[in-house]
Amino acid sequence: MIDAARPPVNYSGRIFTVSASIGFAFAEGETPTALFTRADLALYAAKAAGGGTYRGPAARNGPPLPIA
Repeated sequence: MIDAARPPVNYSGRIFTVSASIGFAFAEGETPTALFTRADLALYAAKAAGGGTYRGPAARNGPPLPIA
């Protein structure tokens, strides 16, 4: 998905570039709210890494991890 957003887009003669940041987490028997929170933390970690990347899954109460 991130690679699909990279090519420039021509819209009405104007060139736009788009980047995507993705954060994700796996359900580990927690509430939907807790899962969303962990994915959101991973998203912000991806953005802090400069964007155009993804982070996750985050360990419970741990920092989001880069995916190699």
